[in-house]
Amino acid sequence: MKLASSTLSMDEGSLTGESVTTAKSTGAVSAGAPIQGKVNMVFSGSMVTAGTALGVVVATGMSTEMGTISKGVATARLDEEKTPLGQKLDEFGNQVRA
Repeated sequence: MKLASSTLSMDEGSLTGESVTTAKSTGAVSAGAPIQGKVNMVFSGSMVTAGTALGVVVATGMSTEMGTISKGVATARLDEEKTPLGQKLDEFGNQVRA
């Protein structure tokens, strides 16, 4: 990322849930940094609140942070146990088909 202004601030609330803007910089961060610690990255779904910059796309689609969240939600949905009503409806559906 190359800053074209003295500061760059982003609203990453859609990704992190935080209500405050995040100041971005061009400094290096550790590879294992959490999303909030990646101050040199701009994420899909974020809005610029101040400044301008030039960046390089490093991931698209399901390889992005939003894609990772989407995969987690899909996996959790598969792991959900059905409610008692859902189980009874499945049993009833099996009896009707038999």
